[in-house]
Amino acid sequence: MEFRGKIFSIYSFYIAEEINLALAQNLLNASKRVDFRRSKSTPKRLKYETSPLTVNLEMPFDFDIIDDFYPSNANLKIFDFGAVSISLLWNGKTEFVNLKDISSDLSDSDLEERVCSYVAGLKSSLNTTLKKPFEELIYEDYIVFQTDDVEVEPSLFLKKNKEILGHILRMEKSNLSQMEIEEATQIVHSYYEFDMVIIDYNASFVVDTDYEDILEIIEFSQVELAQIRALDRMLDKNLDYFESILEKRSVFLPPIRGISLFFLNVSLNRERLDNALKLIGDLYLARIYRSLGLKLHVSDWENSLERNLKTLSEIYQLLREDFFQKIANFLEITIILLILIEIILGLLRFL
Repeated sequence: MEFRGKIFSIYSFYIAEEINLALAQNLLNASKRVDFRRSKSTPKRLKYETSPLTVNLEMPFDFDIIDDFYPSNANLKIFDFGAVSISLLWNGKTEFVNLKDISSDLSDSDLEERVCSYVAGLKSSLNTTLKKPFEELIYEDYIVFQTDDVEVEPSLFLKKNKEILGHILRMEKSNLSQMEIEEATQIVHSYYEFDMVIIDYNASFVVDTDYEDILEIIEFSQVELAQIRALDRMLDKNLDYFESILEKRSVFLPPIRGISLFFLNVSLNRERLDNALKLIGDLYLARIYRSLGLKLHVSDWENSLERNLKTLSEIYQLLREDFFQKIANFLEITIILLILIEIILGLLRFL
């Protein structure tokens, strides 16, 4: 059986708290904005709060590493809430069984390093457009295999090729256990009788002509996970500093304002992404989005973020209470000293 279709390799980065799209548009000489196509009766209200900027990179680096497939597009997407995403596209055809090797080879290639190197340079060139850039490059990567040419109805195609699909999605050449194959292919969605999406944590396999909105949701989920990981990393680093401040009881003026501002910035970062795209009203895309969150363990990362925020809040309260206790002690000592001075001055009048 032959596979005819596309392979997308998506790399999503969270590089700053905000990106000024107007400035970035001028710097990159770009004019195109992207939004949802709404090809499956998607509600018209489904759109980005601020449509991301898209730029055709015109092959900034060589990514011709797949036999039988040719690189046809490298696309950069810039979101106002601080994220950038690069999508690499290959077109071609090969025997379906060969996708096992292609998937594994993509995972083992140095493509990831080249993309990271490019984004590091891009971040430097966009420096004037960034608000509070992150020091580290926090990113997520994902692969999507897409075709609209299968020999049988998609559900039969899945049943017939489950073993190969499991290896493709897990990016493994070696023989997987039946349990692992079942786990890799267990989440399947379908809108029409002739389309299908299989979702796993490394990759998805899409059988659909109108796949653009699905690809958009996959990319957005990667951006979300990159953001949560970036905020979690930032919290981890700052918690160590704030805890050291808490241990120094001799410090009279702890950075209460700094902690409260940091707490606010983290909360606002999450709020910007939450408001960037609302999937309420489109049940199909919402199901795909929830399934991606399940496979990518987004809730686990969010729980980690919430725990760190709770710890930060507790540190803030302790420092605040300690600060006001010291103020109260200082005032008490001052009052006592004033009373003593008054007594001494009164006694001196009788001498």
